[in-house]
Amino acid sequence: TIELQVTGTAGVPNGATAAAINLTATNPQAAGHLTAYNCGTRPTASTLNYAAGTTIANASIIPLSSSGKICIHTLATTDIVADITGWFPAGSDFSPRTPARLLDTRTTGTPTAGRTIELQVTGTAGVPNGATAAAINLTATNPQAAGHLTAYNCGTRPTASTLNYAAGTTIANASIIPLSSSGKICIHTLATTDIVADITGWFPAGSDFSPRTPARLLDTRTTTTSGGSNGSGGSSHFSTLPVGAALPSGAECAARVRPAAESRPANAGANSVRGSRANANNRTDWGGFDRVDGDFAGTTDEIIQWAACKWGIDEDIARAQVVKESYWYQSANGDNGESWGLGQVRDTAHQSAFQYEVNARTSSAYNLDYTYASWRACYEGAYGWLNGAERNGTYAAGYVWGCLGVWFSGRWYVNNDAYLNQPGDSVRWHLENRTWETPQFVNG
Repeated sequence: TIELQVTGTAGVPNGATAAAINLTATNPQAAGHLTAYNCGTRPTASTLNYAAGTTIANASIIPLSSSGKICIHTLATTDIVADITGWFPAGSDFSPRTPARLLDTRTTGTPTAGRTIELQVTGTAGVPNGATAAAINLTATNPQAAGHLTAYNCGTRPTASTLNYAAGTTIANASIIPLSSSGKICIHTLATTDIVADITGWFPAGSDFSPRTPARLLDTRTTTTSGGSNGSGGSSHFSTLPVGAALPSGAECAARVRPAAESRPANAGANSVRGSRANANNRTDWGGFDRVDGDFAGTTDEIIQWAACKWGIDEDIARAQVVKESYWYQSANGDNGESWGLGQVRDTAHQSAFQYEVNARTSSAYNLDYTYASWRACYEGAYGWLNGAERNGTYAAGYVWGCLGVWFSGRWYVNNDAYLNQPGDSVRWHLENRTWETPQFVNG
């Protein structure tokens, strides 16, 4: 156990009661963990977990002893780096405490994939009723597959990960989590894993800290970035283009598609069927369908990228919708034999998608080319018929999700539509959980 003086160093004043410190373990000789605390009785808690030979960091808010110190205990031999990023003065409305265990599913039952745990925080570990947020260190241990935890205030689950884990690892991350009106947090796990939660402090009602449900500020997987191209001038991610935007050609998109492995070998035949003849769609509401030709061949993911690029829809939204529609199998056939392929194009509603030899049934690229042509038509506001009895004037251009809902139901988006919103199997759920990256999905 190392005693580390914090006050009187790095500009931290005497009288500070807690410090925000980033701890790093580097060159561990064996698996283990660090515990950081206020030099009193060492708690049963891990601040940072490490494996042999790795370098890993975790931030934490650590209470200071009366002399301004912290203690850092290491289970295995390892180098330790500590960097301070701030402190709380005496009289702060943050109440630090020696880490205390709130949850350990190794003794209460391992949560299975897709489960959400409700965890009472106020009224436990000295946290008073009325507290609005808590500093909690979450640990995932013994995961059965790669995934992530999301901790939030038990309202609508956000598109955010609090902690990411790989199969068979133990890893921790600290977070300040807003509490529900009843003083709870919810912890959702993507894959089956044990979860440990240790509290290190809380904020009372009226605090000058304003907690909020996690909101994403940056995700370079879903934004156009410089320096991330595939070497042919393309962006690292195809994002939704606004209403009225000039759409790239199929050839431009083919040059920008990034190489991707094939997770659906069964699609090989249909993935290799390349179209060339433009669709002679007889719709009068939008002329964009004449760009549909299916003129691309590649892996299933590359075809999804190409169609997303060509029609200006975020590629991950397309990936998620194709999971919901077909689980990425071009052979999928639904609606009593009327719907076909990756996007489940329905022959009774979209006869022009089946009029040529290369069509939505024989070609994966043609199938998704037509799927997202229809989405773009809706997104551009071309489906004026929706403003009749279907939705009584509520349809308008520019609604990504509404136009995904149209593809499913032939009608305008209904807010509680299970196709888009149902936990466990909906477009939003597959997007949030990135189902297409999970081992279960990749392995068919």
